[in-house]
Amino acid sequence: MHRDSHNLAMEARQRRSDAEFKSLFVGRDGSPRWWVLLYAVVVDLVALAPFINLGAGFFWLFGWVPAILALRYSVRGKARGWVTIGLFAVFPVLFIAGWAMLVDTLR
Repeated sequence: MHRDSHNLAMEARQRRSDAEFKSLFVGRDGSPRWWVLLYAVVVDLVALAPFINLGAGFFWLFGWVPAILALRYSVRGKARGWVTIGLFAVFPVLFIAGWAMLVDTLR
């Protein structure tokens, strides 16, 4: 009996957490909140300003693939809140900056 009530409490907490997380990305009317994407783009552009070149521009496109996958899994409830937003903004920066430095070194 105790285990059942514990499981119900865990499920309720999970549903609340999912709803809070979804509210970061979707407004009350169901429209997407573009500020999350805009935030990630601005962070990327500011961080990459010193590295922008043809090589970095090429890899910039591919840096978004893992970030978008992270966002998709998080919406399904596999990850949570600020961790995903951090991945969404930071991973492409690290990925592209690393490739830009590599391209610059190989020249």
